[in-house]
Amino acid sequence: MRLGALGLVGLCVVGVAAIPLTATAADFAGGGIGPIPDGNPTGINVTFNVSGFVQPIQGVSLKLNIAHTYVSDLRATLISPAGKAQLLVFGRPGARNSSSPGASSNLGGEYVFDDNGGDLWAAIAPLTSSGVVPPGRYRTSTSGKESASAQLSDHGGCSTSLTSAFGGLPGSEANGIWTLNIADEVSIDTGTVNAALLSVDTVADPIFAYGFEPRAQCKTAWLDLTGAGRSSYVLVRNTGGGPTGTITWYVKDNIATGSSAGALTMFEHGIASDFFLTGDWDGDGIGDAAVWRSGTPGQFIVRPSSHPSHHCCQCADRADHLPHVLSCHHREVCPGP
Repeated sequence: MRLGALGLVGLCVVGVAAIPLTATAADFAGGGIGPIPDGNPTGINVTFNVSGFVQPIQGVSLKLNIAHTYVSDLRATLISPAGKAQLLVFGRPGARNSSSPGASSNLGGEYVFDDNGGDLWAAIAPLTSSGVVPPGRYRTSTSGKESASAQLSDHGGCSTSLTSAFGGLPGSEANGIWTLNIADEVSIDTGTVNAALLSVDTVADPIFAYGFEPRAQCKTAWLDLTGAGRSSYVLVRNTGGGPTGTITWYVKDNIATGSSAGALTMFEHGIASDFFLTGDWDGDGIGDAAVWRSGTPGQFIVRPSSHPSHHCCQCADRADHLPHVLSCHHREVCPGP
C-alpha cells in the first residue's frame, strides 16, 4: 500500500469550449421562512420545490432577504434533494483566532450568492457593530469557525464555487426539495429570513463570467478533509485484504484542543494497489479523498466532499500525463470502490 503526495492539487483542469453568451435560469421561491432560532445549531430549514429538469443542470444561485445582528453568529448551507450535493454558503463570517474584523456587523437586506459576486469577508471587514453588510452579490466562502464548541481558526473566507458543487447534477437529482439551512450558533443576537429564491441555471455561464477579480486572500490547511481549517487526522487501511482489497479511509476532525473528541468519519474509496492523494477538486475549500489507479488508461478517482456519493474519473494514458479535460462536477461514475 502506498501513500502519495497528499497535498497534490490542480490535476482536474476544465477545458475551454464554445459557451453560450446568455444564461437561462428557473426560479423557485423558498418556503418555511421566518425567525431563525437563537443559539440553536439546528437552525431553520428554508425549502425550495424544484421540478421540470430532464438534462443536467449547469449551476445555481441564491437570493436571500435576511435581517440579523452579529453576522458571525450565522451559518448557511445549501443542500440538494436527498443530500446528493451540498455547499456552505457562508459560515461564521469574519470569525478568526487572531482577530475578527467585521464579525459584529449586521445583515439587513437582499443578498445574492453566485460565482460572480464580491468577497463577503472583505465587505464586512471595515464594519463595526452598528454597520450593515452592504446588500449585493457575493461569492460563497469557507467557514471562519466550524462549530460553536470548537476553537477558532485563522482559516476562513476562501472563495468557493456553487457551480463546482451543484453543476452537472442530473435532472433526476436536481428535481425535488432543496434545503437552505440557516443556523444561529451563538445566543443573544437574533434575526429573520424574510424571503429566499433559488435560481437553477440550465445554460452555462458566459466565458470569463467569473472575471479577473482576485479571489479572497486566505489560508488553506494541508490535509483538511473536514473544513475545520486545520489538518485532519487521516488513516487509510486495507479492510478488504490482499493486493486489491477495498480501502477504508478514517478521518478524525482536528478540534485543536489536544483531545480525541473530534468526530470520526469512515468511508470506502480505492483499493490497496492505488496511490493515495488529497486535493480540493470541487473547489469547496475542503479536501477530497482521491487515488491514482494504474492502467490503460490510468485514472484519477476523486471522492468530492461536496457530493461524496459521486466519484469523478479523470483518465490519462500514463501517470506522468495530465488527465483529459473533465471536471469533477460532471459526475463521471467510476467502476469499482
